[in-house]
Amino acid sequence: MSMRRRWILGGALALIAGAAVLVGLAIHYANLPETVDDLETIVLGQSRYVPGSQAALRVLVRQVGGGQPIPGAAVTVSMRPAGGGREV
Repeated sequence: MSMRRRWILGGALALIAGAAVLVGLAIHYANLPETVDDLETIVLGQSRYVPGSQAALRVLVRQVGGGQPIPGAAVTVSMRPAGGGREV
């Protein structure tokens, strides 16, 4: 196979792959409203904490449309030091 033919074949394959990616993204974004959860989680609290002291966070899970809270929503909170390290 000549070098020119390889370039043409490679370019055609690249165009097909690019078109497939664009079609996949279009389908994903077209279906996004049906796949996105209608819940939102709001976390209120400080951005920094003093080690060894008491701290509090308020976590609210509610419906996006009406704003009704979801009672008994399961929430897991973990914190990690800014410099890295083990999560608590």
